[in-house]
Amino acid sequence: LNYIKTSADNGYSKAMLFYSKILKEKNDKKSANTYLKKAAYDGNVEAMHEYALLLNSSNNLNLKREALNLFKKSGDKGNADSIFQYGLLMKYINKPASTMIDSTLLRSPTFVRNNTKAIYSDTEANKYLKFAALAGNVDAMEPYAEILYTISQLHKTDDSESKMFFKMAADHGNPIAMRHYANTLAN
Repeated sequence: LNYIKTSADNGYSKAMLFYSKILKEKNDKKSANTYLKKAAYDGNVEAMHEYALLLNSSNNLNLKREALNLFKKSGDKGNADSIFQYGLLMKYINKPASTMIDSTLLRSPTFVRNNTKAIYSDTEANKYLKFAALAGNVDAMEPYAEILYTISQLHKTDDSESKMFFKMAADHGNPIAMRHYANTLAN
């Protein structure tokens, strides 16, 4: 344990992340978060994602904006989960604090599905949902398909891309996507 702490204190980001996990297990959350933050800002992709999740769980708009920045950096380095979180958080980050939506709702396909008409036009956020879905993030596939399907219905355009994402999510066991995919095939 001393070697890990020494490595972390000497700036090795993987050791910082590992040591933060050890401290978290020992219920020393303050120190754990300090090492996690250091690892994140040292460029460790996993730490960026984990620290962004921690920040995003806050109701503080400034911390959510910091989380958005870290999700973007982590996503730009290939973390599909961060790309997904970035896309979802982008849809809501510029709203007034009184209308901020709890981050657990943002991960809910039901919430996204019921609000797609209000959010489908946010092309920058949708771009990141698409990246996440294409990168294999199962949680992004069905909501992105819902958005595409809503767009195709509103504009009377081809819905083949939404079918593709419904199928991808269905192939990963998403029951909502299975139902939608079956309905699109039947029509």
